Amino acid sequence: MLEIAEDSWLSGFFGHGAFRLSAPWEAFSAGDLKALVEHRGGLKKAFYYAKVPTQAVGAVCRLNEAGFFTVDVNVTFNRSVKLPALPPSGCEVAKVECDGDLARGAVAIAGSCFKYSRFHLDPLVSPELAHRIKAEWIENYVRGKRGNGLYVAKADGKPAGFLAVIAAEEAGRKVGVIDLIGVASSAQGKGIGKSLTRFFVNEFRGKCDDLLVGTQAANVPSMRLYESCGFQVCKTAYVLHKHLCAA
Repeated sequence: MLEIAEDSWLSGFFGHGAFRLSAPWEAFSAGDLKALVEHRGGLKKAFYYAKVPTQAVGAVCRLNEAGFFTVDVNVTFNRSVKLPALPPSGCEVAKVECDGDLARGAVAIAGSCFKYSRFHLDPLVSPELAHRIKAEWIENYVRGKRGNGLYVAKADGKPAGFLAVIAAEEAGRKVGVIDLIGVASSAQGKGIGKSLTRFFVNEFRGKCDDLLVGTQAANVPSMRLYESCGFQVCKTAYVLHKHLCAA
């Protein structure tokens, strides 16, 4: 059965309802779309999104027929905590404890460095809005509203990149997740991303049963980075968007 739940956080950015679709996708049928038709019937504007396992191609076809389009293939990587530690990060990494220069630097980087996120790849979402979503994401770490740790890498004494981490429990296992990682445009290609990834692995491998990170299939440099740090692909999913009137 198709479930439609409002994503109130995203709704605030779009200025109208944003909704996530979830379902047992491999059993998804044309009949399940009735709920979507009924839901959107009274709406003039809305944004819908779904994340569908790549093996559920039939569901993707039906969502395409309903006006959804694929913006991203999400790739999730896992690193076994049984693997050895990595060489120390090559730059200074500090935890953000409160609002200050490090926090402001992380927010500024988040609001300018991305180009492969699902919102940046969506042609119906402006670059300004896509940047604002990422900046607010990290702002919520600074405010203590999201995640379990925000870390900043410094180069020449200035923030050059950030690492946002969520520690959770799934099926009785402790999981450490790179929720978001970004490097300032001016510092890219200098090993900052690798340093932050190594820091994450070495900091959390002794505290968790699993280490996870996700990226986009379009972001080949990130996939190569994670593989070089011992991560392996464990699952993939299509990410689909639908705009009822373009945002």
